[in-house]
Amino acid sequence: MRKFEVSPSLVISVVALFVALGGGAYAALGPHSVGTTQLKPGAVTSRILHGSSVNGSKIRPGAVRARHIKARSVPPGKLSGQIPGTVVAYAKVTPEGVDETESWRISDTNVTQMPLGSYCFTNLPEHRFEIVSGALTGTGAITVNLAHRAFGNCAGVDEDSVEVATSSTIGQTPPQWRHEPFYIYLVK
Repeated sequence: MRKFEVSPSLVISVVALFVALGGGAYAALGPHSVGTTQLKPGAVTSRILHGSSVNGSKIRPGAVRARHIKARSVPPGKLSGQIPGTVVAYAKVTPEGVDETESWRISDTNVTQMPLGSYCFTNLPEHRFEIVSGALTGTGAITVNLAHRAFGNCAGVDEDSVEVATSSTIGQTPPQWRHEPFYIYLVK
């Protein structure tokens, strides 16, 4: 009787048989082994995430800015830590009018555009104070002035109106009073 010898061709054919019958291989990842370096930009969307799986405790401070938040996605009652009170209305105002996509409870009916870069706000929701900020246009510096009670151009519109006057310092000495974009927030 001859002794059975294992040849290299037999080993290769047996390995090939097991690979063919066993199917493809896969790499198993351990828990918490996928991080930002393994993900492509835009790979994780809100459709993929389970509801409430990402909350404030899982977000690095300062990682989310206003430009990352869709308009009207955060109700004013959910804002905290930044403004002493509750925002009851806000708007982005441009020389063309109120930008409805970035506004809540303030519309074109509340705003009258006056000469010399002034905007008069009337019939506003009840509030304690206003906050204004120049909208970034990428073209230079914008100055925004707020008068809690109307003066100048708005004094004749309504004595309870709020006046915002804007000027541009882009290549202007002195700055020129003209209509520029800005944000206004009403806080109660």
